[in-house]
Amino acid sequence: MAISLEPADVGKPRLYNPQETERMHELAGRELASFTSRAVAFLIDFLIAGALFSGGLVVFSSSQTVLPASVPTTRTSRSS
Repeated sequence: MAISLEPADVGKPRLYNPQETERMHELAGRELASFTSRAVAFLIDFLIAGALFSGGLVVFSSSQTVLPASVPTTRTSRSS
């Protein structure tokens, strides 16, 4: 897909130019999303992914059983 940014195109909305599939042809002539709306969508995706990752860390770390340092660990050894 080639988008030319010649001086005559400045200020005009950029339109989607389909190349091959039927779905692409359905979108022909639609205005593309602005940089701001794309950046906001990216930020929302990043926040959701971060929340899921943080939640996973909390669940994983709380499922680990760690003995406190004050509890001695004894090992039974057999001596011959």
